[in-house]
Amino acid sequence: MTDLPLLELPGLLRPVNVPLLREVAMPLPPPGPRTRLHLRQGLDGTLTLRWKGQREVVRWDPGSDQLQTLELAAGEAGHWGLDVRGDRLAVAGPASLQLLDGAGAVLRQHRFPEANGENSCRLGADGSLWHLADLDGGRARLRLLDAAGELLDQRELTHRASGGPAWWLEDAHPTQPTVAVSAGLGQDGAFFLLAHARERRLVLDAPVDGSCFAGWAPGGEAFATLPHHGTQLCLWSLGGAPLRQRELRPMLEALDDGHSWSVCFLDDERLLLPTSEGRLLLVRMAGGEALELRLRGDVRNWDWRQIGLVRLPGSSAPSLLTARSGDRALKVWDLTACVR
Repeated sequence: MTDLPLLELPGLLRPVNVPLLREVAMPLPPPGPRTRLHLRQGLDGTLTLRWKGQREVVRWDPGSDQLQTLELAAGEAGHWGLDVRGDRLAVAGPASLQLLDGAGAVLRQHRFPEANGENSCRLGADGSLWHLADLDGGRARLRLLDAAGELLDQRELTHRASGGPAWWLEDAHPTQPTVAVSAGLGQDGAFFLLAHARERRLVLDAPVDGSCFAGWAPGGEAFATLPHHGTQLCLWSLGGAPLRQRELRPMLEALDDGHSWSVCFLDDERLLLPTSEGRLLLVRMAGGEALELRLRGDVRNWDWRQIGLVRLPGSSAPSLLTARSGDRALKVWDLTACVR
C-alpha cells in the first residue's frame, strides 16, 4: 500500500509533516494482521485497547507510562461493548454487563435476556451505567442503571425504516448524565438521538435524521455532527441549538475524498477529521486553511476509532496517538507545529 498523493491547495489545504515522538510496545501480539483493534480513552487520558475476540485488554497511562494487561471474564465485546472512565471498566458481552475495577476484578455483573454480540455500554459521569441491546427487527432496548447497579429505567427504541437500523451507544457526555444513541440504515442513511437521565428516569430527545453524532467538544458544552449524505460539519449546543458550521466540500472535492463519521477535538475551535480514504485533516470551524497531517513512515487507512490525544509528562501541547490493527506498538506523534 502506498501513500496518498501529497497535495498543496493554497488557501484551502496545506500538508504538514508530523514527526514521531515515540512508540509504545504492546505486551500482547495481535491475533492476526487483520484483527480489528478497538481503542477507548478515559477522561483522565488513560488508553484501553482490545483486539476483537480477545479476552485481554491493555491499559496504558501516558502520565506514568505504565502498561497493564487485564483478562476479562466477559464474552465477545466489540468496540461499542467496552468503555472506561477513571479506574472502572464496563464490558457488554452477548447477554451480560460487567463493571470491573482497575485491576480487572468484577465489581458487579448483570444478566439480560438478549443474546447479541453487538450490545454496547457506556459509563456515565455520575457513575451510572448505560446498556443498549441491539435486538432483532431493527429494535433496541436502552437501559439505565445507577452506580449501585439498580435498574432505574428502560425503553424500547424503534424506527420506521423497513428492515430496521443497527443501534449502538456513542461516548457518554463528559460531565452530565447524557449519552448519544446512534443508528445506521446502511446506504439509506443514519440518525441519532440524545438520551438523558433525569430524576432516575430516561428522557429521550427527538431523533435527528440524516446526521451522524461525531463527538463531544471539550467540557461538553457542544457536540459535532456530520451528515450521512453531505459535507457540512456542524456544532450544536447541548440543547440542540446550532452554533456554527464548516462546509467541507471544496477541500474534499479537491482531494477526491470523503469524510468519516467522527471527529477528535483539539479544542473548541479545531478538530481532527479522518477521511474515507485515510487522510487526517486538521479543520478550523471558523474557516480558513486546513492542514493535512502527514505521519512519516506510516501509510494511509486511519480508522477514526483508532486515534486519540494524549498529554505526555512535561509537554504543554497534546500529542496524537494512533493504533493500527495488526501493529505491535502504539505510536505517539508531535503536534506542536500544528497547534500553535
